[in-house]
Amino acid sequence: MLRAMDSAVSGLRAHQSKLDIIGNNIANVNTAGYKSQAYSFKDAVYQTSSESSKGVAPSATTGKGGVGGTNAAQYGYGSVTGSIATDFTSSTPTYVGGFNAAINGTGFFVTKAQAGEVQIKTDTDGVSVVNNNHDNKNDGGTGNTATATTDADAEATFDAQRATNNTSAVNSSSTLIKNNEFSYTRVGQLAVDANGYIVDSNGNYVYGYRADMPTNVDTSYGSMFTTSTWKYADGKDINPGEGTTEIDTGNGGKETVNNLNLHPITADTVTDPAEKTYAIYANNDGSANLSANNRGSYRVLAALRAPNKIPTTVLKPDGNVSYWTAGDYTGTAIQLKSISVADDGIISASIQDTDGTTKNIIIGKLAVANFQNEDGLTKAGNNTFVTNNTDNTGVVTSTVPGGATSKLMAGYIEASNVDLAREFSDMITTERGLQANTKIITVSDEVLQEIVNMKR
Repeated sequence: MLRAMDSAVSGLRAHQSKLDIIGNNIANVNTAGYKSQAYSFKDAVYQTSSESSKGVAPSATTGKGGVGGTNAAQYGYGSVTGSIATDFTSSTPTYVGGFNAAINGTGFFVTKAQAGEVQIKTDTDGVSVVNNNHDNKNDGGTGNTATATTDADAEATFDAQRATNNTSAVNSSSTLIKNNEFSYTRVGQLAVDANGYIVDSNGNYVYGYRADMPTNVDTSYGSMFTTSTWKYADGKDINPGEGTTEIDTGNGGKETVNNLNLHPITADTVTDPAEKTYAIYANNDGSANLSANNRGSYRVLAALRAPNKIPTTVLKPDGNVSYWTAGDYTGTAIQLKSISVADDGIISASIQDTDGTTKNIIIGKLAVANFQNEDGLTKAGNNTFVTNNTDNTGVVTSTVPGGATSKLMAGYIEASNVDLAREFSDMITTERGLQANTKIITVSDEVLQEIVNMKR
């Protein structure tokens, strides 16, 4: 068999594969959120007829003799698929109004076929201790004791610890997120199902961070747990001490925790244990006091849904607030009169109160996932991508819109990023390449026919 025919056959297959990619791109020119693919070739194997040789230099004394160098002589066997890469460039947003959103930059909405929640580690610098408005950090039972003589020294010590520990927190959270087999999409076509859950156009549950307080957009998000075990920031149960400790839950109540032993730094000026006040905080700077359902420095990534009751207490100037609890997200959801999403990802809804008046509540914030290498994602159909701990996506983070994370464009849907002009030009060159390979096959066949006809 002629090498030319083998090469042409492989080239024919490779060009057909590229036409398959082009055809799929053109078929999805109007598919919302579709990311086009690009096909590249690479040369196949080679058969070496003669090796490359540097030769032998002439005699240093006489200048005679020697053998000249020769280059390698190789026969190639055509082309094969080089890569099929996905173009994640953002496309033109199209305004459709309603309960829809597009991501204005990089990132993906987080969805899943099953409802649930995942505890995401945010840092590992331990439990925050509050003493007379001093935001002192303790060792949290993790073995990271601070040596300091002033509050400023202590803060610097724990800032350094936090910088080191955050890498560990991000990596462990990334593994946890990937293990939960989420689906990621760029299409924010949202709706509320009959059970009060926020779902996308595929019927998958949309994940985000629930609001801690129902009526305050400045509330913290993602603090509620369904578990009942207080934990340190590293996820370990709090049990290094003996006896019981009463902890202020931050919503007007207290919770008794067994075997809790906090360790204030040496700069603590409050010596009377009766005057000490302990609380657990959501943020590194201690800015967000959590409810009784919070456990250490974790945030809860949960399937967003409407609560099962109307909040009876709202935020007032005197600080009287009502916190959502994990139990408010079980059973039958209350009926929503309307629902909307904002550019910062906040989902708010209006409900009818028992007195007939309309009340606005905050359900939560949409999560936006970002990948160290989004090109490593795998397409799964239905405008979704998937990942796992063995692929090439690297670290994944799940945050909320704003800051370093892309904001949303409320009321918009991202269009397909297929460039028809490029696809048609690629189609022309690919078709010509395919024709050229078929011509080689035809010529090779004629050569073989001539060889057969030599003996008559």
